Amino acid sequence: GAIGPGRTRSGASCVEVCAGQPIFIECEFDAGCRSRPKPVGGENEVLTHTFRAMGTGVSPVLASCTLRGAKGAGLVVDQGASIRVLRCEVSGHRQGGAFVGTGAYASFEACEFQGNGHFGVVAGPHSRALHLGRCALRSNVAGSIW
Repeated sequence: GAIGPGRTRSGASCVEVCAGQPIFIECEFDAGCRSRPKPVGGENEVLTHTFRAMGTGVSPVLASCTLRGAKGAGLVVDQGASIRVLRCEVSGHRQGGAFVGTGAYASFEACEFQGNGHFGVVAGPHSRALHLGRCALRSNVAGSIW
């Protein structure tokens, strides 16, 4: 089933990984900003990011997943985390498809980044490394990679 907004706090993500190496296979993460009315009183709030991994030693794996609809970025990897993403679709986010931040490493294989409101993938100036293999980046407002 899909994971999406319910009763959430401001700035939350569909999934926030702060420890360990969880594996997500064939998951659908929908942050809820596509064609939804603006929430009132914090209920059913649009989530900031669809998936966020933060911290040294954190290294999730996503395989054959769909990430869409956040008001921020689709996928954020930051503060020394690593991520491996295989055959995933990252689309329809108001900001970028993926952001690789300080000390972070991201590997994307056979993924699609499309229709995001900024770049498809952003590697921050202090990111550790970024690997893209056989990925399609199209129709992202600001371009493919920054």
